Amino acid sequence: DQGAEGVGLFRTEVPFLLSERFPSEQEQTDIYREQLAAFSPMPVTMRTL
Repeated sequence: DQGAEGVGLFRTEVPFLLSERFPSEQEQTDIYREQLAAFSPMPVTMRTL
């Protein structure tokens, strides 16, 4: 909506910092899929821990 052409860097550590516990593998997968779907078909660069 704001004219972005993708995500330059999605920092995957943010969900870890916002949670009181380590997110499970499934929770991480859900978070990443949600972000990728929101920007599809635009590119998303992800930095993983």
